[in-house]
Amino acid sequence: MFCYSLKGEKLWERDLGEATVSSSLGEGCSPVLHDNRLVIVRDHNRQGSIEVFDANSGETIWKKSRDEDNAWSTPAIIKHSGRTQVITAASGYVRSYDLDTGNVIWQCKGLSGNVTPSPVVDGDHVICMSGYQGYAAMAIPLNESGDISGMQ
Repeated sequence: MFCYSLKGEKLWERDLGEATVSSSLGEGCSPVLHDNRLVIVRDHNRQGSIEVFDANSGETIWKKSRDEDNAWSTPAIIKHSGRTQVITAASGYVRSYDLDTGNVIWQCKGLSGNVTPSPVVDGDHVICMSGYQGYAAMAIPLNESGDISGMQ
């Protein structure tokens, strides 16, 4: 990953490591910038992760492993219920991470495999969906905590 100024000057670079992907589909999640933090999710067979970088220096603020199969969904970031949530959609769980700490705020099962659509925030809920080998759509409340599977 490379970071350049608007003048084209390289500011920093990071080697994110090799990704193990199936079907040669590669990576598809876009990095998200929020409050000088850069968030990237890499959900691949045997090595999923979410990592938050300082956007100015490229230094890791926190990184968490994710037990997810292939997914290509770009996370949504929202300030709600007194904290900034990073919402990720994948085959195992939709999860909300605290942007400051990396702790999981809430998680919810229910999507099908190979999630591609990004979460969409609508008021006090986030809408997540999938459509590969089955389909699912969920409206998840943003003010919950813990495992809320089955509540939506």
